[in-house]
Formats: sequence, C-alpha cells, structure tokens
Amino acid sequence: MIGQFYVLDKMQDWFISNLPAARDVLSNFNMLNMLFSSFKDYEKKKYKQTSNIVLRFCLTHFVDGKLGDIKQLTELEKALLMFNVFSWKKDRINYLKNRLCDDDYCSSLTPYTELTYAKWLADRLGKDKVEIYPKLLTGKYSDILVKSDVKNVYLEVGNLGRSLPEEKIQRILDAAAKHLGSKLKDSCYFRVEIDTAELLVLDSEGHIDEKASIGRIISEMDRLCLDKIVEFKGLLILDDIAFTVRNKTLLEKMNKFLTPNDRKNLELIDIPPLNRWIDSCKEQISQGSKLIKYISCYRFKYLLVEIHPQSVYPSLASLKERNSFICHVIRHIKDQLGQLQPNSPNIIVVQGFNWIIFGFGEDLQFEPLYFKIKDFLNKEKQECLSGIAMFSADFGKSIFVPNEQAAETSKLSKDEIGKLGMHLKETERNSQKA
Repeated sequence: MIGQFYVLDKMQDWFISNLPAARDVLSNFNMLNMLFSSFKDYEKKKYKQTSNIVLRFCLTHFVDGKLGDIKQLTELEKALLMFNVFSWKKDRINYLKNRLCDDDYCSSLTPYTELTYAKWLADRLGKDKVEIYPKLLTGKYSDILVKSDVKNVYLEVGNLGRSLPEEKIQRILDAAAKHLGSKLKDSCYFRVEIDTAELLVLDSEGHIDEKASIGRIISEMDRLCLDKIVEFKGLLILDDIAFTVRNKTLLEKMNKFLTPNDRKNLELIDIPPLNRWIDSCKEQISQGSKLIKYISCYRFKYLLVEIHPQSVYPSLASLKERNSFICHVIRHIKDQLGQLQPNSPNIIVVQGFNWIIFGFGEDLQFEPLYFKIKDFLNKEKQECLSGIAMFSADFGKSIFVPNEQAAETSKLSKDEIGKLGMHLKETERNSQKA
C-alpha cells in the first residue's frame, strides 16, 4: 500500500508506450497469447483500472525498465500445457478465460494461483496424481484434486481480497500524498515513510477513524514544514536530524569524538537547503516525530509524491485492526465451505500477501490468527474439512491448521500433510507426538 499524488498521469503514457513490448513478451507464450488475444484493444484501457496479473507480468518495470516477470509467465504457460486447457469443453475454457483475463488483480490472481499451485503439486507428486477443477458430488467444482492410493484430497484455493482496514489505510495514504503534493511546486520525486501504527486513530467502536487519521498525518507534515525540504536532494532520517538539531552546540564541541554518521548529520544540517528548512521550524524539528520516519527527495521529470507505510504492528490501533483482519480471513474461509466434497479430505487453502502488516509471519505472533481459526473450525463442525492451509507466495511454506472436528474419512496424517508441502505448527507437531 503506497499513497500517491502526481501532476501528470505518466503511468498511462508509460502503459500505452509499453504495450508493444508487452505483446512481444506475451507472443512467446502460445497458450497465454491465445487466451489474451494478443492484448487486442488494450490501448482503450486505463492503466489504473487494468491490474490483470498476466498483463503486469508482461510489462517492463516502470522504474528500471527491466523485462517483465518471465519466470511467473513460464510457470503459468507450463500449467496450461500440462492440463491441456484447450482440450476442455468450450464453456469450461471460457470460464477460465473470463477469470484469468479479468482486469481486476485479485480476480485474475485466483485462477493464476490455482493453475500454478496444481502444477507445483504435479511436479512434486506426479502429473497423474493431480487434477485441476474436478467435479464434486454436489455438482459444483473444486479447484484441485490430489490423488493417492488411499485418499483423494480436494483443495479449495482462494486469495484474500483487500480487507476493510487495508482499504481505509490506502485512502488515508492517498489523501496525505495529495495534500503534500498540492503544496510542492518543483518537479521531483518526494517520498515520506511513516510508521502506520502511529497514524491510525480509532473511533469509539475500535475501528479506524479515516477522517481523524488523515487529519493526524496532514497536521504532522504541516507541523514539520515538509514542503520546504523540496530543494534538498537525498535521504533524511528524521530521528537523526531531530537529535542533531537539539544537540548541535554539544555535538560541535565534541566533534572529534563523534561517529562518522553523527559528524555527517552535523554537516548536513548546515547545508543551504536544509538550514533554511530548519530555520523555518527549528523547534518543531527538534521534537522529532513518532509518525514520520524517513524523508527523501530526488530530481524527477515531473512531480511524484509517495507515502510509504513502514509497519502497522504493534500498537493499540494495529491490534484492533488485526482483529478486524482476522475476521476478514474467517469470512473468506466461511465463504469456501460450500465447495467441499462429502466424505473426503478437503483443505481450504488461503493465500494472502499482507499477513506481516497485521503482525503475522514466521518471526511474529501467529497465534491469534491460528487459534481463531481453530475456534471457528470447532464451532462449524465440518466433518469433511481436513483443515486450513495458509501461505503468501511460496506454496512450500504453507502452514496447516488441522480441523479437530473432521471425520475419520477426512483426517490427514502428518506425512499426508507433508506430501502436499504443508507444515504443522510446532505446537501441533508436539501434540501429535504426545
């Protein structure tokens, strides 16, 4: 999530000028090229409303001009070939095409994940062991079927859409970027990094107060007169600058004892662009800021302002919103319960990319989400649901949450879970050993 403000829609110009190169990239993948009709009429699309994952993979990177993500495209093309997609019935092909070619990022990401995950499993277990989009006894379709001599395991794969807290944070960042951008006159790239945990203001019900949060960041940027730094070119660590401004006299006396970094900051605050900024709001700068951490400004062809969040966790606000995110995950799981095969092992696989901003990850506290899912499974009593698997980008790092209410026909052993590339949490492994 990055807040942005710009005076010219250069991204649209860049998109149109790069479409020929994107078509060249796509032409190397025959099946994808046919599904996407060589990006026909894409000149009529607006880049900001065109977030299709395959298109993004084909476009060159905006910043460095490097070629698109060939590895991802290659895996997807191989998956389409492996499962012989063009041998399917017309309505089934059209269903896949409509989802994969959708302009919405999440809508196109879901079939991409289903296909590449199925290929990953087929590479791991053998092509004959994996079926894509198998029909269920209910008449519906699952995403992936993994076959074994003993059990057939059905996987229902889904991506988390953006949660309400994330949407609110995005709007707050965009509003802050627009406010700062409207005050800057020079063409430049101006970037502010903030600690989102200090940004969020909660209402009486514990939810993000969007208006108050926007007011907080705007007030902080105005207090520090950030628009007056525009002539400076480089990176500023606000805490270091605040410390140096507060203690300038002492630091000058102790110059020969200073670290290279302290000496550099002491010299930095005396250069013309910065000393004019400091003179304009010295007392405010010396107080520092819990919210604003880094400021950088570089020469650019036009004005582009970006607000980057450093983190959301931990704070009272982030803990409240983490609970909201947990509910978002639970709702997503609940929506998938209608896609289960009766009397068989079923796993709901959840892909999410923002676990870490809500305090979840390998080195962070995962327990609140883990045990909330366990509670949900105990209440739902879904006998044909083996458990929930969660991952970000690496299929082989999926964390598996077993369903204690699963019937014997749907239970999976540690080895069976491991063959799918999923991992039990340490607490679960210990309890199984016991």
